[in-house]
Amino acid sequence: MTWTHGFIIALTASVALLAGCNSTEVSHDPGMDHQAPASQPSADSDVELIGMPGLQDPIPARSVEVSALGLSCPLCAHNLDKQLNMIEGVSSVEVDLSTGLVRVAFEDTACITPQQLITSVEDAGFSVTQIKAVHVPKQSE
Repeated sequence: MTWTHGFIIALTASVALLAGCNSTEVSHDPGMDHQAPASQPSADSDVELIGMPGLQDPIPARSVEVSALGLSCPLCAHNLDKQLNMIEGVSSVEVDLSTGLVRVAFEDTACITPQQLITSVEDAGFSVTQIKAVHVPKQSE
């Protein structure tokens, strides 16, 4: 473990406790000593898609509800919000810790796929079980 990684572990644990997490599990992942490429979910993912054609097809709605596993504290919500807002075309993110639902709204011109959302959520350290299109159609171009 590099001193930088050790510092990040200590800082993460401190921030989590300050953010109101009752317990914090922090472990050393040797793979983090060297930047590993972002994970790519497989095409046969176990994520249930509701109201959209496929993982690689643009989402046909202006917002979705993502069911995410592992959200347990305000720091989790903050990290996921930050990660999802890095996707070009995302206009807002609302995380509900009590239900594990994340509502993601898009700009009218966004061409975001479910695969992009899954990758972003997984990169933040959480799992996706379902993505549901909220029936507010995008305006036609």
